[in-house]
Amino acid sequence: MSTAVEHQNLINAQRGLLGVAMARIQPTSLTPVFGGQNGPGGATSLLISLTAAVCVIVAWIVGWTALGAWRMAKRDV
Repeated sequence: MSTAVEHQNLINAQRGLLGVAMARIQPTSLTPVFGGQNGPGGATSLLISLTAAVCVIVAWIVGWTALGAWRMAKRDV
């Protein structure tokens, strides 16, 4: 049972990191992703650099695409 909990915690951490990265590149004219105010004291006050945000998003896309391709190559037909 602890493995399922650890797996869920890992997924939640990945979603949180991706959410922060997406909030960083979001235009300021849009409603904030987390529903709070951007800036000090707001829900998205956890700031990362633009470069780090783009790297996280690219790594997310490349990583899950590679995992999907590997799984398709290894599946039973």
